[in-house]
Amino acid sequence: MKPWHLRDPEGFEREKAEVEREHIYLHFSNKDDQIRIVGSLEIKEGDTDLDRYAIEIRLPLDYPDSVPSVFETGGRIPRIRGRHHYDDTGSACVLLPEERWRVWPKGSSLLKFIDIPVRNFFISQAVFERDGVWPLGQWEHGLYGQKQYYQEMFGSDDLPKVAKYLEYIAAKKMKGHWLCPCGSGKRVRDCHMQLIRDLRDKIPRNETLLAARRLEPALQRLRQQCLDSAEHPQPGRIPAGSV
Repeated sequence: MKPWHLRDPEGFEREKAEVEREHIYLHFSNKDDQIRIVGSLEIKEGDTDLDRYAIEIRLPLDYPDSVPSVFETGGRIPRIRGRHHYDDTGSACVLLPEERWRVWPKGSSLLKFIDIPVRNFFISQAVFERDGVWPLGQWEHGLYGQKQYYQEMFGSDDLPKVAKYLEYIAAKKMKGHWLCPCGSGKRVRDCHMQLIRDLRDKIPRNETLLAARRLEPALQRLRQQCLDSAEHPQPGRIPAGSV
C-alpha cells in the first residue's frame, strides 16, 4: 500500500502546512516512507503555559483509516497501563478505538487529531503529575475500558448484548421485527430502535465492524468458559439443560 503522502500529495502538503503553522515546534520527517511528526507540544490552561512534552507521532501507511501512534519521547511518562500506554508498543492510548467516531471522526484533519485527543492526553498527564488526579476522567485499559464505554453507550456491558448491538448497527439494513439486543424480549421497533438508528447515523459501518472484531477474542473466552462450566459443573450444581 502506498503511504498517505504518496497517495494524496496535495492533501499531505496542505495538512503539513496547517500543523506546522499552528504548532511551530512540531516538524514533519520521512523515515523509510513513514511520515513522522517530531518536536515538542505546548500544553496550555487558557493563556497559561502548563507544560511541554517531547513527542513523536507516527502515521500508519493506511492513514487516515488507522489512527496514528503517539509517543512521549522525553522519558517523563512511564510507559505503563496506569499511565495509559500500550504494553506491546509503548505508544500512548490517546483515544479508545471504539470512541473514534466521537473524538476524531473520519474526515477530520491531522491538526484536529493533535489539538483534541493528543492534546487532551498530555493535559491529563500534566495535571496528574501535578495533582495526582485525572482531570478529564479516564477509561480503563483494554477490555475494561471497552466495557465502560459500552455501558455508557448501551446501558450494558454484557458482551453478548454488546455484540448484538454492534451487529444491528453494522447491518446493511435493520429490520424492526428483530429481537432487541437489550434482552427485554421485545421487538427492536418497540424498544431501542431510536438509539440504534442514531448510532447508525453517527458511526461509520466499517468502524462498527472493527469494534466487533476487537470484541471477538473476549467473546470467544466467554464462550469457552461457558463450555467449561457445562462440562465440569461445580459440586451441588445441576448442569444447565438437565432438567
